[in-house]
Amino acid sequence: MVLWAPLAACSSTRSDADAPKAEPYDPSWEQSGAPEPIGKLLAGVDMTLRAWTKLVLSAQTEEERRQARGLELDLMRRVRPRLAELIAELETGPPANRIPAAAALGFTHAPEAQSPLLAALADTNRDVVNNALIGLAVLQRADTPLVTLEALLVDHTDSFVRSNAAWALRSLIEAGADGTTSIAPARLALSDPEPFVRAQAALLLGTQHDTESVATIGELARESTPFVVLAATEALARIGTAEPHAKGAAARELVRAFEKADDKLRGAVQRALIRLAGENRGAKLEDWVEWARKLP
Repeated sequence: MVLWAPLAACSSTRSDADAPKAEPYDPSWEQSGAPEPIGKLLAGVDMTLRAWTKLVLSAQTEEERRQARGLELDLMRRVRPRLAELIAELETGPPANRIPAAAALGFTHAPEAQSPLLAALADTNRDVVNNALIGLAVLQRADTPLVTLEALLVDHTDSFVRSNAAWALRSLIEAGADGTTSIAPARLALSDPEPFVRAQAALLLGTQHDTESVATIGELARESTPFVVLAATEALARIGTAEPHAKGAAARELVRAFEKADDKLRGAVQRALIRLAGENRGAKLEDWVEWARKLP
């Protein structure tokens, strides 16, 4: 699994100051055994989503990844019993509740969450759309229709929406959705001005073993944004390993990336070369150049 496999652009495009406010606190609910008021639940869920997003974006150690998994499990436990209420809030609640409810529904992992999340993609509130995309990505149902997500990836003017659409598409395809129709939108997204979109598009095309994108993905493997380079080299290794007739082209693109990579990225590019070659030819560029040149 690559570093950003569960990556989302953000749990919302709002600042922390704009977080949804809880309903007025009523101490009687604790004594009566009543469930936590939905407004209070959503305020807490929103804070946890922000912490989870930050961790999955930046986790470098196993401990940080463990913390992210713990937050995800905590979210699941809190939202699953409130599925019906979350759907109601997403469909008819105020914006401050609809926004976190959209993302929270994904963590229920309930089939009933799919339809309201798909409907929320047409919402006029950009933050609801963003979090509905995150919800669908986390829900990860292979039967999710992809056409609206593909349109958002290509046509939406907001970079956060395009980023979350790209991540959701990749997440759903990796869960088993048919990604055939996503190849063309993903090819276009390789040139997106937003680096996260380019990275997710490269990984999606790697998953689809899209040999026609090898040269363009190779260009991404030589750009200056580190996580785009990592995504592109992972995609090239996937394509070259799965499609023998594209192995030579993928290998030569990886060698070019290896030559250009700085010290921080050189090891990751070498690991992609090792995966494609099935052997480690060492740290000398000329040894990899010789190997790649001999491939058809």
